Amino acid sequence: MKMVDCTKGQVPFGKLFMTSGARKKANLAVEALQELAGAPLEYYAYLLTSQSEPNIVRDIYFPKNQSNSGAHTAVPAEEVVAAAKDIRELGYRVAGWCHAHPGFSTNPSQTDWQNNQDMLDQLAASNLYEWNRSLIQCGDSLDLRVDDKTNGNAKVRVLTGDAYVPFIQFEIETGGLYSFLARHILPRIRVKNLGMQVPRIAGFSFSIVVNGREGQEHSGITYVTNCGFCDTRPEYKFAKIPLETLAVPDDITVTADALMQELRGKVRGHYAGQV
Repeated sequence: MKMVDCTKGQVPFGKLFMTSGARKKANLAVEALQELAGAPLEYYAYLLTSQSEPNIVRDIYFPKNQSNSGAHTAVPAEEVVAAAKDIRELGYRVAGWCHAHPGFSTNPSQTDWQNNQDMLDQLAASNLYEWNRSLIQCGDSLDLRVDDKTNGNAKVRVLTGDAYVPFIQFEIETGGLYSFLARHILPRIRVKNLGMQVPRIAGFSFSIVVNGREGQEHSGITYVTNCGFCDTRPEYKFAKIPLETLAVPDDITVTADALMQELRGKVRGHYAGQV
């Protein structure tokens, strides 16, 4: 007897979108930081989305006092808390993180993979996505039982069990002619397969790596899934997903001067010409 997952391999979101302004800001920040510091710097930013559209990035937020070099970025814990407060007051949710690889490949490093996991651990409880999961219970001896009831109705029970699910009971109560059929016909029927639709819940966090060249970003989703009775433990996974630009009428306005002003005082670089 076994449980077959018909949606195995599916991820909570097949695409990630950034508004034109948000995508421009993420890439333009690479050039702006280099001009401010006199050398290429990484940066760290949060991906901001609305509560109702969690896969559309509308802005990015740079936490204060982040320390950066050409291959490293870090944010003090107290600034993470301060950033969360600011973002909440702006009416956004944090859907993940974005950082820069100035002048080199956007493929995530080993440190990036670990930070994807850390970010997921922080966001999974608030970033939830639910969809139906198709399952088929297969086996040679699913147990179908019919119980007579004093009111003339009949209760049909299908009992299943396997290594993952020791015991599941499905009940259907019938009356009238269906009750007669349930009592006299169903006990002779051998149940071989049982199809089900059960909710699957995922906590998720998006990640984007930029290098200043729009179209070369690396985008993905880290997620943990759980199914109420069909999994023994949550599954942590990462999937690369496409990033697309979305034009919206209420997009943010981005200029080089305004962006440099925003970055100045937020980012500290390990160079003589510090930001």
